[in-house]
Amino acid sequence: MIFLFCFGNCQINASMAMMALKLGAPEDYMQLLQEHADAVNLPRIGIDENVAFPAVPANIAPAVTLQDAFGIYPYNYIYIISYNV
Repeated sequence: MIFLFCFGNCQINASMAMMALKLGAPEDYMQLLQEHADAVNLPRIGIDENVAFPAVPANIAPAVTLQDAFGIYPYNYIYIISYNV
C-alpha cells in the first residue's frame, strides 16, 4: 500500500518539477541535462522525461501541528500551589 502511494506521489512530484524546469530553463540547458542523463545512465524517477531529479522525496509521515512539533502549548490553566510551613 505504501509503495503504491509513493509511486503515484513520485510521478506527480517529478511531473511538476520537470514542467517548472522546462518553463524556466533555457533550451540549451535542457539539452545539456538530456545529454548528461543519457551519458551517465541517470535513472528516470517518476516519469520518463525526468532527466534532472534522480531522487524524489516521499513524505509518508502524518503532519503535525506547530505546537506538537516544538512542544509549545498554550498555558490557559491556573496552578494552585499550597505551602505547608
